[in-house]
Amino acid sequence: MDNVMPSDKERSFVDILKSIAPYIAIAFIILSYLGFAGDFIRIKVDGNKTYYTLASILSDFSFSCNFLVWIGVLLPAAAIALIAFFPKKKEMIFASMAIMIVSTVFTFIIKDLYASKFKNAESSFALWGVWMPSFMAISTFILLLSTCESEAYTVTDICECGMLIAMAFVLNFIKLFSMPTGGSINLQMVPLFILALRRGPIKGFVACGLVYGLLTCLTDGYGLATFPFDYLIGFGSTCVLGFVSKVVFDSKRKFYDYVGILLIVAGGIVATCLRLLGSTISSMVLYDYTFADGIVYNAAYIPLQGLFALIVTVALYGPLQKLNKIYPVR
Repeated sequence: MDNVMPSDKERSFVDILKSIAPYIAIAFIILSYLGFAGDFIRIKVDGNKTYYTLASILSDFSFSCNFLVWIGVLLPAAAIALIAFFPKKKEMIFASMAIMIVSTVFTFIIKDLYASKFKNAESSFALWGVWMPSFMAISTFILLLSTCESEAYTVTDICECGMLIAMAFVLNFIKLFSMPTGGSINLQMVPLFILALRRGPIKGFVACGLVYGLLTCLTDGYGLATFPFDYLIGFGSTCVLGFVSKVVFDSKRKFYDYVGILLIVAGGIVATCLRLLGSTISSMVLYDYTFADGIVYNAAYIPLQGLFALIVTVALYGPLQKLNKIYPVR
């Protein structure tokens, strides 16, 4: 009997930590704005160092990537709003985590983006520039732990995710055709769309963004530097379809219900646009493309991949409805 009370106390303490974790994340997000307190980055050109505050970078509209800095700074406010208004909705906590991942990555690359304005420039974070991405990363990690803790992975989940990831991995090597400017068209996104629809946004992001993204990043041969934008955001974006899965597979839906089809198409379009944005930013950061050039290059194949994947996924909607009735996802 003496052993019962400590376990109950321990369990209640864990429950308390789970309930306040989103608010701890908010505190770290707010602390991240200390990046405005002083010098954010230093740029070294021909041996001369110049310090720039975050405010001066935001107000420099001659900087072509200025809008990306604004996105990185403003997105955390959206994450705070989602957590504050929906503290117990795990989907909203997950959406906040996804927002913070994007914002953290954008903030980490501010110094490299701004250095591209200058010829033969070297960049590094100044004292206050370390605060922002560091606290953003901490808040992202807390939100990730909070969402993953609320998701139980059954043997069925692992097996189905594994099979769909394996299908996507094989389809990645089966090219329908290659584009003259680079990139190829294949059907790798079809299993990822289905995975997100079947397993929801959280498991969809973990399976498609983290697992499949890392797997393809390691085998494509472009280096780990491409992982955050081309793979984590690129394939993790499929989790958008997970947000509509409950409506798409509602038992009241008719066979090939038009509302379900519209939601699949809308989710697929948003996911494809996010993948296009991620790959465009990767082109800007790694290959010194302008935003316009990056869009043109990646738009030659990513939208077509999304289109082919959507056509196949919509065609499979009816069989997926029947599958979900036989093997419903709880």
